Amino acid sequence: MSTNRIEYWTRHYGPQLWTVVLVNALLGVQLLAAVVYGAVFGTSLLSLHVFVIPFIWTTVSVVTVWHTDHVSRGWRPTLFAGAVAVGYLSLFLWLSGTVGFTPSQVDPLTGSLGFGVEVGRSLGWGPVVYYSGEWIGARIIPYQIVGYLALSYLVYIAVLDVTRSASAGTLGLILCPGCAAAALIPAFGGIAGLSAALSFFVQYSYELATVMFVVAMGWLYYQPSIATLRREFSRNLLPLTAAAAILVGALHFFHPTHGFPRLVQYLQFLVAPDPRPFAFTLSGIALFAGVGLGITDTHRKKLYVLGIGLMLVYLLGYGAWHTVLGHGTFWPTIEANAHADESALVTISAHLFNDGYALLSKLLELSLLVFLTLCYRRS
Repeated sequence: MSTNRIEYWTRHYGPQLWTVVLVNALLGVQLLAAVVYGAVFGTSLLSLHVFVIPFIWTTVSVVTVWHTDHVSRGWRPTLFAGAVAVGYLSLFLWLSGTVGFTPSQVDPLTGSLGFGVEVGRSLGWGPVVYYSGEWIGARIIPYQIVGYLALSYLVYIAVLDVTRSASAGTLGLILCPGCAAAALIPAFGGIAGLSAALSFFVQYSYELATVMFVVAMGWLYYQPSIATLRREFSRNLLPLTAAAAILVGALHFFHPTHGFPRLVQYLQFLVAPDPRPFAFTLSGIALFAGVGLGITDTHRKKLYVLGIGLMLVYLLGYGAWHTVLGHGTFWPTIEANAHADESALVTISAHLFNDGYALLSKLLELSLLVFLTLCYRRS
């Protein structure tokens, strides 16, 4: 019996298990190498999520390329696909600033030999290799080169495999330059007078580039048709709605300054200087309860209506709080703090792009509003 079960798991889940093993092995090797590299060269760790960005790029690149089936075609399609892939690779390198520097910009780092190496960054971000030629300069960051080569290879395969969905492949190709373009945003970081939106993209440029990279790699690998996407979305609408509701509830319930932790402090000292901890905690509990009732198929249509109403309160309430309500001046302990010289749209945008937590929360709330509306229409 046990042998049959092992054979069943091997036959049905072997590839997935092998992928999990490969991912864990790659991450483990990279982490060990990063620790050794940091100890040898004395690199500093700025933040954990920045530290792991190269690991994400490298792991996704290796696993995706490993599982991509090679496509054999005639010499003309192969030559054309190769030319397109080289063109995309050149675009990646140029947009990201890997190549295109004038020699004078990297001369101090390369010296008379034309080459230089910087080892002060953590592994993946370093060692950075600089090159200064007669007409062009280059700055090679290891994880970006690995990622761009992997993307270019998938572009090559996608162009060869013309039998798949053309629309899906095209969208994947469009997403690819964004991976490199997001890495170019920090170049504008020193410009005065940046808008709040652009400042947000500057602050999180590498994180956004990583998201776009993973999406582009996944899209180029799977190349799903639009019909497949619609079918899968419809089939998984309820789980997506439940997951979004749990995330929105968790973001409010566990909010570091306006959620349950702050409410506990209020109750300890019997004070209430801000109404938001009460509202965030209760609404978070309501969302958790709604998911539980929805799983048991209890009054789902009413739950959808209540959820839609709560999302509208979240979204409209956020805008009202920062505009017409003057950050809660109706509350006895909150002093007036309005934005008299700014329009409502500018005020709300500035608050969102200066607060990543709030931006994520609003995006999830908007998504949940859409999901709940679709669920209501289907019920």
